[in-house]
Amino acid sequence: MKRAAGGIFAAGLAVALTACGGGGAATPSPAPIPYLGLALEDTAYADAVLATNTLGLDLLLGQEAGENAILSPASLTIALAMLAVGATADGEAELDGLLGLAGTARTEAYSALTTALGAYQDGEFSLEEVPGNPYLRVANNLVVQEGFEISETFSTALLDAFAAHMGSADFSAPSGKETLDTWVRENTAGLIEESAIEPTPDLRLVLQNALLFAAKWATVFDPSMTGPWDFTRADGSTVSAEMMAQLMQVRYGESGGYQAIELPYSSDFTAYFVLPPEGEEPTPEGLRAAIDAIGAERLVDIVIPTFDLAAKTDVREYLEGAGISAIFDDAESLRGISDADLVVDQIAQQARLIVDEDGTVGAAVTEIGARETAAPMAEAEFHADRPFLMVVRHDTTGIDIFTAHVNDPTAH
Repeated sequence: MKRAAGGIFAAGLAVALTACGGGGAATPSPAPIPYLGLALEDTAYADAVLATNTLGLDLLLGQEAGENAILSPASLTIALAMLAVGATADGEAELDGLLGLAGTARTEAYSALTTALGAYQDGEFSLEEVPGNPYLRVANNLVVQEGFEISETFSTALLDAFAAHMGSADFSAPSGKETLDTWVRENTAGLIEESAIEPTPDLRLVLQNALLFAAKWATVFDPSMTGPWDFTRADGSTVSAEMMAQLMQVRYGESGGYQAIELPYSSDFTAYFVLPPEGEEPTPEGLRAAIDAIGAERLVDIVIPTFDLAAKTDVREYLEGAGISAIFDDAESLRGISDADLVVDQIAQQARLIVDEDGTVGAAVTEIGARETAAPMAEAEFHADRPFLMVVRHDTTGIDIFTAHVNDPTAH
């Protein structure tokens, strides 16, 4: 049974996810993003952030109730924005609705997001130790079937706006899958081991976005306080989990039975933990209200589990359920990519999130696979591979000019 979700276009649901709440120390104003002069304070940028967070929250709460769900809204919308560069007709209109912007403004805004997120790549990423300064790398890629031609305008736009280089692979051979797998492993530091795309004979291109993140808590937890606690699942059963426990001065809020705390990282990033009322499934409205209610600092007895979780999300299934159809079944919707009849065949995201006493490490990969539609299926079959008759007739008079009974087409 799936959770009820709030609807993709629900206005304002994601504002809480981007706000820090009231009060607290002021943070420096972000620097303008260089791509086409778009700055963080521009309306288009804000629209892209709102659309990203809203879509991500809807998709998260639309997963199976009682199951772990992990995803990256930013990775998803950047991948969709790359697809939108080559979308036309109804497909473009549907993607514009998902992404909150249209045309050049859409590309500029999501390019600016990519640039902003990519400003945290100083130093080397290591799984052995969470870095003192936040690390965030965003990578984009386009892989095309060998010999398949795509629009140069499309590939150039992806390179210019999203730094997505184009490579090729033979999707009909095992090497094609390995090309996709290798890129995923390399761009997630091995946190995600393989691509979610399943190559098929008619697969023509794959768009890939990878996001790799690591950040240390501003106030780390004392590992000596971590120990086993009973964790109650949604169905009422319990499991023993390793829990971090600490008395900490943090910003706290309550609303409608929800509780929320704010745990900042060493700089520029913040984690929000929200606890819904016991026995209730979370709603977008409840989540938003709880984060909005975060106010002044309080001394809070915090108990949070350490975890290392991974999940795969079938984004296509969700989008189809939300009424998105043109990119999946109308070849006119992707004419900006190729003159061939392309439709999106697969959209999947894989995510992994590790939380412990030091901080958070996470990776996500969103992949979009487009296939070439097959020729129309025959409604009948006529195979002249046995003796047959042939008649050549004059249409006006109806007279037969030639007739033949062919028993051996190789005889002379």
